[in-house]
Amino acid sequence: RDSALDRLAQEKEQVAQFVEMHYFGGMTAVEIADVTGVSVHMVRQRIRFGQAWLRRNMNAEPPPPE
Repeated sequence: RDSALDRLAQEKEQVAQFVEMHYFGGMTAVEIADVTGVSVHMVRQRIRFGQAWLRRNMNAEPPPPE
């Protein structure tokens, strides 16, 4: 797992779970909703939130030492 995704999971566990299911598991929002019992609308909203959170936090990370 990426450190930014780990930090997201510490703050918003379900958001990180949905991002992982969508991007790493290849699941659609409908599939995630079916598995988790959360509405499709909320799944999509949480994935969008996770994308934005990761974008902000990955851009703020210092580059790894060479």
